Amino acid sequence: MLLSLTAYSALKSLAPQFYSLAGLSPLGFIHTLLDDLAALGLKMALILGLIALVDWGFTQREFAKKMRMSPRDLKDENKHREGDPRIRARLRELRREMLKRSMALRKTRDADVVLTNPTHVAVALRYVHGQMDSPQLLAKGTGQLAAAMRKMAARHRIPVVQNPTLARTLFHQLEVGHHVPHSLYAEVARIIVWVFAMREQRQTQPNNPVAGAAQ
Repeated sequence: MLLSLTAYSALKSLAPQFYSLAGLSPLGFIHTLLDDLAALGLKMALILGLIALVDWGFTQREFAKKMRMSPRDLKDENKHREGDPRIRARLRELRREMLKRSMALRKTRDADVVLTNPTHVAVALRYVHGQMDSPQLLAKGTGQLAAAMRKMAARHRIPVVQNPTLARTLFHQLEVGHHVPHSLYAEVARIIVWVFAMREQRQTQPNNPVAGAAQ
């Protein structure tokens, strides 16, 4: 429609020249006709450029409108890009549990004795005579970790003593790295003395099996 109006307006402005074309020479006629066609072509090109520019602006606006996100869309996009916070929290928790398990098993290898519940709780104790005032809790665990600690103790020939009451008390009252308090020292010391005695007997008589358990 706009192109038609432009062509009509251009031809109308050239109408007065038509009467003088008859008096022109053939060369002049061709020159005038070419000038008129060039002027008409230029106007048509300008109109086409204007239409293209308007169409480009409209297209960009519609595209931006479609791409505009609501707050919920932005939240979902961030969640998709960064991951569900609940999943990230669960992964962090699993990593902490794996690290805790790894450290507990590694420290169990250095223990002198492991006290158990006998299956639900395990605590690993270590005592160095002359360097410690009381035994130190190296590691503790429940469930599968307690079972892994028992297996680690058996692998390294560390005595595993079943004492449910003492094991539970140490597990709940003592943090890893802390030493046994004086209120529990006598009972723990009795087990440590027994363990050291069995170790000394095993070293002096390696071919004789040692039987017995501390209660």
